[in-house]
Amino acid sequence: ATVFPGVAITLKNAFSDDERHTISDSSGAFLIDDVSDGIYILTIAGGMKSIYGDADVTRQVIDVMRSADRESLPLQLKNTGSGVEFELADN
Repeated sequence: ATVFPGVAITLKNAFSDDERHTISDSSGAFLIDDVSDGIYILTIAGGMKSIYGDADVTRQVIDVMRSADRESLPLQLKNTGSGVEFELADN
């Protein structure tokens, strides 16, 4: 699998001004500490090069729950047919 270090990631609460920023690490995973439960908009910066082309900015709505058993999520690129975007690997 391809690793994407140094990708800028923003997590913004959908209903408040709570906004966090981080960058994916050398393994392509990222961690944002002390996030309260809630609905967030996850924005992953574009521009990463891949065999499919340059990645577009990716936005996903995610439901953050403290009960999640994972500490980090790796990024992977997905060819959408009309472009390339990141998705969270949940294997």
